[in-house]
Amino acid sequence: MLPSPKPITPFNLCRANETDIVHIRQLPVRQQVETKEQFIETVRYVHAMGHYHNQERATDNWLSADVIALDIDNDGQPTSVWDKPEDWTTIQQFQADFSDYEFWIVESKNHNKNKRSNSGIRVARPKFHVYFPLQKQLTDPNKYQQSIQTIVGSYCRSDGISRFDTNATDLARIFTGDFPEVGYHITEDQVYHQSGKSILDYVYNRLPILPSQSNSKEISPNSPKITQFQVSSYQKGWRYQNLISNLEFEDIFEGVEKGKITSSNWMVTFCPLHGERRGSSRPSLNINMDTYKWKCHSGCSHGKVLDAMDFMAKNSNMSLPDVVDELCQNFGIKNRDVTQSSNETEYDDIVLEQLQLLNHKYAVLKQGSKVGIMHTEYDDLQQTHVPRVGMRPSDFKLLNPQSVRHKNRKAKLASLWLDWEGRRTYQGLIFDPLGRKSPNNLDKWNLWDDWSTATPDNNWRGDPDKSGFVKQLDPKIYQRMKGLSNQQLEYNCKHYLQLIRQIICGNQKKRVGLDTSGEPFYQTDIQKVEKLYDWLLNWIADAFQNPAKHSRVCSIVLRSKEGTGKGKFINDTLGKLFRPHYFHLTGDADKLTGKFNAWMRDNLLIFSDEAVWGGNRNDVGKMKSLITERERTVEEKFVDATQYANYSRVICASNDSWVVYLTESDRRWQFIDVSEEFATENIRNKEQADGKSHFFQSIDDEWNNGGKEAFFELMMRRDIDGFDFPKERVITLTYYEQLRESDPMVGWFEQCIEKEEIAGPNDLFGTSIRIRKEGTEIIDTEFVYNSYRDYLKKTDQNYQWTGDFKEFSKRLRKLLNSDSNVEKGFSSRRKWETDRTSKTIWILSSLTVLKQIYNQKAGGGDVLFSLEN
Repeated sequence: MLPSPKPITPFNLCRANETDIVHIRQLPVRQQVETKEQFIETVRYVHAMGHYHNQERATDNWLSADVIALDIDNDGQPTSVWDKPEDWTTIQQFQADFSDYEFWIVESKNHNKNKRSNSGIRVARPKFHVYFPLQKQLTDPNKYQQSIQTIVGSYCRSDGISRFDTNATDLARIFTGDFPEVGYHITEDQVYHQSGKSILDYVYNRLPILPSQSNSKEISPNSPKITQFQVSSYQKGWRYQNLISNLEFEDIFEGVEKGKITSSNWMVTFCPLHGERRGSSRPSLNINMDTYKWKCHSGCSHGKVLDAMDFMAKNSNMSLPDVVDELCQNFGIKNRDVTQSSNETEYDDIVLEQLQLLNHKYAVLKQGSKVGIMHTEYDDLQQTHVPRVGMRPSDFKLLNPQSVRHKNRKAKLASLWLDWEGRRTYQGLIFDPLGRKSPNNLDKWNLWDDWSTATPDNNWRGDPDKSGFVKQLDPKIYQRMKGLSNQQLEYNCKHYLQLIRQIICGNQKKRVGLDTSGEPFYQTDIQKVEKLYDWLLNWIADAFQNPAKHSRVCSIVLRSKEGTGKGKFINDTLGKLFRPHYFHLTGDADKLTGKFNAWMRDNLLIFSDEAVWGGNRNDVGKMKSLITERERTVEEKFVDATQYANYSRVICASNDSWVVYLTESDRRWQFIDVSEEFATENIRNKEQADGKSHFFQSIDDEWNNGGKEAFFELMMRRDIDGFDFPKERVITLTYYEQLRESDPMVGWFEQCIEKEEIAGPNDLFGTSIRIRKEGTEIIDTEFVYNSYRDYLKKTDQNYQWTGDFKEFSKRLRKLLNSDSNVEKGFSSRRKWETDRTSKTIWILSSLTVLKQIYNQKAGGGDVLFSLEN
């Protein structure tokens, strides 16, 4: 190819340090391109056009770009529409078509080469990447995406199919370069540069709407795709639902001859507004058959995409308000346009445009007796945009100091917006994952909704298809996952499922006896592992399927040593799906009850990481309230305290033996003994460290490349109807440990059964009372009480006992007789020593019955003591 002509507009690409890793996320090198040599050196690596937050490639992380890159493959689905060479775009043809604009071209690896595919050999054809330097930096993702769609949608074949690859247009799109393993390297003769105007001139000449309307995300009528949001937001407007949807095509487009409909459902026909008839060189009217929006390329729509009633008005020589009013009269409905602010006409188009831009960023919010400004901002901890409330009007004016011309005077835009009747206003906040509509919340902002897609067309409510968990999913990947079988979904998240089964659930054991030294001996209980695995997946599925269910579905305790993978299971993966309704609590449980606790108002999942200890009764009370209370009080600075529904689910993780205070009847917790295979202290050599690192990295790679979408869809399909979480809990050894730590009498009783005797105080002279297999009669009851007191002293649990002998007697009776499914283990009778004196004698049941009772106290079943002997 010819050498690069001058001048060259500098632009930036972000690249990785690798060449052929398609799914790479980190792009640490931001390279400015000013020469052909720099361009070639940069595009040899995996690269993207955008600048991203923390250099991590993701749509939500996009910050800015000064170049647009697109792909021409001359291929697609169905493949049959790309079989004719005359439909292909060559490099020479592209250069001629865009001769006025600056661009770079790089031949693809398979340029003019046969390519093997699932459908066979695809004949060699031109394949190349095109880079358009913008000659300016764009920071608005909507405008940047709209520019891409305008280019893609307007450069089409005669049948309306775009010549660009329409699947390579997202904000996180990457391009690959060299493939060393197959001997492919980009060389100078595969690269071409052409100088000229910025491609943005091309875009602006074809832009269908004004910049002030950019958040409505309309695109060129020739675009091959209309996204779900772009259609649904318009169709949810009152004009469409009450007027346009009740009209036939002929009613709206009177005199229009039906023409050819493209694959993207746009009709191409002749425009009667300027007398165009069949036989014209090219039809200029484009009509979207989903929404009846239209555009005339001959100027009747003034370069914009207009709605159906604009066409009716122009076709009948009526004003738009008169058309709307006449239709409302015909259908017998109220004309909502009349109720719009009468002072709208006081603002010219430029000022209205700026006011609408502020409306997309801010809203006036009333909370209690106070009024402030609400907005969203990126939260580094949550790694997503979260709502902020309580901004004072004075601060709002400081942040938006720009001035405009209004009524021939200079005016502060922020002040105009605050006085504007069309400003975005909410009468409060709610958090309802079900999105229920009631008279009490129609004028409030639901924190479950998507702020970024709120527009006038959906009454500033946000697109319901973008609310909730799906905000964290890649829509294209998720749509693909929804078409897979359950088995295919499991394969796409197999490493994460392996983490849950093998590490989180794989360490459940049962006691099978004593070893040669007299210590308890345990072995893995496979049935319990599988049951717990199913229970945990059901718990996660319930959290996704029923986010508004009250939290008393059971909370989870994960117990193990440091470094086992608890954080990988929650914080690095599952928690991200709950953002911004996820909170990682570390270190101090006071955050649960601190005065300013705005994070709790829309919380669905709390991960308490080493934040509570069962021996701290204050922590216990806070955690109990968090789990059981149906409402909670939330307070933010400068805002009145407000009541919100409590939908939080809790997962606690700890290395301590005592995590939560537990009673025998407490069914709120599922305790899980996490495998310590990857515990930090068990990693003793480089091979083990590399194995752990590789496994965790495979989870990250999988999760960030379709794994989270596959797992979410798998959970949404899971059948959990009628599943009783408290009843189906899996009783683990950690459950018993919490019970023993919380109630020392349980631990003392275990020791007595294990040794088959009640040891005397300080084991003085080996004195003890043998527990007989057929039953035991105890005369010296004070001896038993002193044995318990001695146990407390030896286990440093004296602080847990403040009772006397009478209280001990009552507690022991309750301990041994509280389970109705087992024979009573304790009774008493009076033994008369003389006619006037008697003594209370305690009677313990057989050893087998006592073991049954103890197993029940430890959660049920043959948990600790075998009943065979």
